[in-house]
Amino acid sequence: MSVTVEVVNEGIEEVETDDGATFGDLLDPFDVSEQEIIVLVDGLPAALDAEMPDDVDQVRVVPATPGG
Repeated sequence: MSVTVEVVNEGIEEVETDDGATFGDLLDPFDVSEQEIIVLVDGLPAALDAEMPDDVDQVRVVPATPGG
C-alpha cells in the first residue's frame, strides 16, 4: 500500500507499507522524533501504534506544541 506522508517543515513523500503497518511505521523515512509530532488522518489525531486501515492514502505529520 502506498501512503502520501506530509511532514510539516520536512516535505512530502510516498511511503510504501505492508499489511499491518502502523502509523508510526510511516515515519521511518523522515528525521522526526515520535515524541515531538502528531499524526493526523482526515484532520484527527492517530495513535502511532495503531494499525492503519486499508483506506488511508494520506496523512499529515505536525509538530506537537507543548503547553497546548
